[in-house]
Amino acid sequence: MTKKFVEELIYEEIVPVIDMPEQELKLFAEAVLERFMNPFVNHYLSSIALNSMSKFKTRDLPSLLEYLDKKKELPKKLTFSLSALISYYKGKRGEEEIQLQDDQDILDLYKSLWQNYDGTDSGIKQIVTSVLAYEKVWGMDLNNVPLLTEAVTNYLIKIENDGMKEAIKEVTKMNATMEVG
Repeated sequence: MTKKFVEELIYEEIVPVIDMPEQELKLFAEAVLERFMNPFVNHYLSSIALNSMSKFKTRDLPSLLEYLDKKKELPKKLTFSLSALISYYKGKRGEEEIQLQDDQDILDLYKSLWQNYDGTDSGIKQIVTSVLAYEKVWGMDLNNVPLLTEAVTNYLIKIENDGMKEAIKEVTKMNATMEVG
Protein backbone atom coordinates (compact mmCIF):
# COMPACT_ATOMS: atom_id res chain seq x y z
CA MET A 1 0.00 0.00 0.00
CA THR A 2 2.70 2.52 0.98
CA LYS A 3 4.97 1.31 -1.84
CA LYS A 4 2.18 1.88 -4.38
CA PHE A 5 1.52 5.33 -2.94
CA VAL A 6 5.21 6.33 -3.17
CA GLU A 7 5.59 4.94 -6.70
CA GLU A 8 2.50 6.78 -7.94
CA LEU A 9 3.61 9.97 -6.19
CA ILE A 10 7.03 9.85 -7.84
CA TYR A 11 5.99 8.77 -11.35
CA GLU A 12 2.68 10.64 -11.63
CA GLU A 13 3.26 13.85 -9.68
CA ILE A 14 6.96 14.59 -9.25
CA VAL A 15 8.74 13.24 -12.34
CA PRO A 16 6.32 14.91 -14.82
CA VAL A 17 7.13 18.38 -13.49
CA ILE A 18 10.91 18.12 -13.12
CA ASP A 19 12.78 19.74 -15.96
CA MET A 20 15.51 17.15 -16.60
CA PRO A 21 16.38 14.77 -19.42
CA GLU A 22 14.20 11.65 -19.43
CA GLN A 23 17.06 9.26 -18.64
CA GLU A 24 18.11 11.33 -15.61
CA LEU A 25 14.51 11.39 -14.38
CA LYS A 26 14.29 7.63 -14.70
CA LEU A 27 17.52 7.20 -12.72
CA PHE A 28 16.31 9.68 -10.09
CA ALA A 29 13.01 7.83 -9.63
CA GLU A 30 14.69 4.44 -9.46
CA ALA A 31 17.24 5.68 -6.90
CA VAL A 32 14.51 7.07 -4.65
CA LEU A 33 12.51 3.84 -4.79
CA GLU A 34 15.61 1.72 -4.27
CA ARG A 35 16.43 3.69 -1.14
CA PHE A 36 12.94 3.10 0.27
CA MET A 37 13.07 -0.63 -0.48
CA ASN A 38 16.58 -1.26 0.83
CA PRO A 39 16.11 -3.48 3.91
CA PHE A 40 19.54 -2.45 5.23
CA VAL A 41 18.64 1.21 5.48
CA ASN A 42 17.14 1.47 8.91
CA HIS A 43 15.67 4.95 9.22
CA TYR A 44 13.47 5.67 12.17
CA LEU A 45 10.37 7.75 11.59
CA SER A 46 11.65 10.37 14.01
CA SER A 47 14.88 10.76 12.01
CA ILE A 48 13.08 11.01 8.69
CA ALA A 49 10.54 13.46 10.10
CA LEU A 50 13.11 15.82 11.65
CA ASN A 51 12.22 19.38 10.55
CA SER A 52 9.49 18.10 8.24
CA MET A 53 7.91 21.47 7.60
CA SER A 54 11.05 22.91 6.02
CA LYS A 55 11.69 19.62 4.19
CA PHE A 56 8.20 19.76 2.69
CA LYS A 57 8.76 23.37 1.67
CA THR A 58 12.03 22.66 -0.14
CA ARG A 59 11.39 19.14 -1.48
CA ASP A 60 7.65 18.83 -2.10
CA LEU A 61 6.02 22.23 -2.29
CA PRO A 62 7.84 23.21 -5.52
CA SER A 63 6.57 20.01 -7.20
CA LEU A 64 3.04 20.62 -5.92
CA LEU A 65 3.00 24.20 -7.24
CA GLU A 66 4.66 23.27 -10.54
CA TYR A 67 2.18 20.42 -11.05
CA LEU A 68 -0.69 22.82 -10.39
CA ASP A 69 0.79 25.35 -12.82
CA LYS A 70 1.35 22.81 -15.61
CA LYS A 71 -1.70 20.57 -15.20
CA LYS A 72 -4.18 23.09 -13.74
CA GLU A 73 -5.11 20.63 -10.99
CA LEU A 74 -3.79 19.72 -7.58
CA PRO A 75 -1.62 16.62 -7.36
CA LYS A 76 -3.63 14.36 -5.06
CA LYS A 77 -0.75 12.47 -3.43
CA LEU A 78 1.41 15.52 -2.75
CA THR A 79 -1.66 17.23 -1.35
CA PHE A 80 -2.45 14.17 0.75
CA SER A 81 1.17 14.17 1.95
CA LEU A 82 0.72 17.68 3.28
CA SER A 83 -2.36 16.51 5.18
CA ALA A 84 -0.40 13.56 6.56
CA LEU A 85 2.34 15.96 7.66
CA ILE A 86 -0.18 18.05 9.59
CA SER A 87 -1.55 14.86 11.16
CA TYR A 88 1.96 13.76 12.14
CA TYR A 89 2.50 17.02 14.02
CA LYS A 90 -0.39 16.06 16.28
CA GLY A 91 2.32 14.15 18.11
CA LYS A 92 0.34 10.94 18.39
CA ARG A 93 -0.01 7.74 16.43
CA GLY A 94 -3.10 6.14 17.88
CA GLU A 95 -2.37 6.25 21.59
CA GLU A 96 1.40 6.29 21.09
CA GLU A 97 3.18 9.58 21.70
CA ILE A 98 5.52 10.72 18.91
CA GLN A 99 8.60 12.68 19.89
CA LEU A 100 8.48 15.64 17.49
CA GLN A 101 11.64 17.50 16.53
CA ASP A 102 11.47 20.86 14.83
CA ASP A 103 11.94 24.55 15.48
CA GLN A 104 10.24 25.51 18.73
CA ASP A 105 7.86 27.99 17.08
CA ILE A 106 6.58 25.24 14.77
CA LEU A 107 6.16 22.81 17.66
CA ASP A 108 4.32 25.51 19.64
CA LEU A 109 2.03 26.26 16.69
CA TYR A 110 1.00 22.64 16.28
CA LYS A 111 0.69 22.04 20.02
CA SER A 112 -1.68 24.96 20.33
CA LEU A 113 -3.70 24.00 17.24
CA TRP A 114 -4.11 20.35 18.18
CA GLN A 115 -4.81 21.11 21.88
CA ASN A 116 -7.62 23.45 20.82
CA TYR A 117 -9.06 21.01 18.26
CA ASP A 118 -12.69 20.33 19.12
CA GLY A 119 -13.11 17.14 17.09
CA THR A 120 -15.21 18.74 14.35
CA ASP A 121 -14.62 19.13 10.62
CA SER A 122 -14.58 22.90 11.09
CA GLY A 123 -11.90 22.39 13.75
CA ILE A 124 -9.80 20.50 11.18
CA LYS A 125 -10.31 23.33 8.69
CA GLN A 126 -9.13 25.82 11.32
CA ILE A 127 -5.94 23.76 11.87
CA VAL A 128 -5.28 23.48 8.12
CA THR A 129 -5.95 27.17 7.51
CA SER A 130 -3.56 28.16 10.31
CA VAL A 131 -0.80 25.83 9.11
CA LEU A 132 -1.12 26.90 5.47
CA ALA A 133 -1.05 30.56 6.55
CA TYR A 134 2.26 30.10 8.40
CA GLU A 135 4.35 32.25 6.08
CA LYS A 136 7.45 32.00 8.28
CA VAL A 137 7.90 28.45 6.95
CA TRP A 138 6.20 28.55 3.55
CA GLY A 139 7.30 32.01 2.46
CA MET A 140 3.71 32.62 1.37
CA ASP A 141 0.14 32.02 2.50
CA LEU A 142 -0.71 28.65 0.98
CA ASN A 143 -4.41 29.32 1.54
CA ASN A 144 -4.12 31.42 -1.63
CA VAL A 145 -3.31 28.32 -3.71
CA PRO A 146 -6.58 27.39 -5.46
CA LEU A 147 -8.46 24.52 -3.75
CA LEU A 148 -5.47 23.61 -1.54
CA THR A 149 -7.11 24.47 1.79
CA GLU A 150 -10.21 22.49 0.88
CA ALA A 151 -8.26 19.46 -0.37
CA VAL A 152 -5.87 19.34 2.60
CA THR A 153 -8.82 19.73 4.96
CA ASN A 154 -10.75 16.89 3.31
CA TYR A 155 -7.75 14.56 3.41
CA LEU A 156 -7.02 15.43 7.05
CA ILE A 157 -10.66 14.76 7.98
CA LYS A 158 -10.32 11.35 6.28
CA ILE A 159 -7.11 10.63 8.21
CA GLU A 160 -8.69 11.68 11.52
CA ASN A 161 -11.93 9.74 10.97
CA ASP A 162 -10.65 6.56 9.30
CA GLY A 163 -6.98 6.38 10.20
CA MET A 164 -3.88 6.75 8.05
CA LYS A 165 -3.95 3.27 6.50
CA GLU A 166 -7.51 3.63 5.24
CA ALA A 167 -6.86 7.17 4.02
CA ILE A 168 -3.80 6.01 2.03
CA LYS A 169 -5.81 3.14 0.55
CA GLU A 170 -8.48 5.56 -0.59
CA VAL A 171 -6.06 8.08 -2.13
CA THR A 172 -4.23 5.35 -4.07
CA LYS A 173 -7.58 4.20 -5.50
CA MET A 174 -8.60 7.68 -6.61
CA ASN A 175 -7.97 8.44 -10.27
CA ALA A 176 -9.30 11.97 -10.44
CA THR A 177 -7.30 14.94 -9.26
CA MET A 178 -8.80 18.16 -8.01
CA GLU A 179 -9.10 20.40 -11.04
CA VAL A 180 -8.64 24.13 -10.71
CA GLY A 181 -10.65 26.63 -12.72
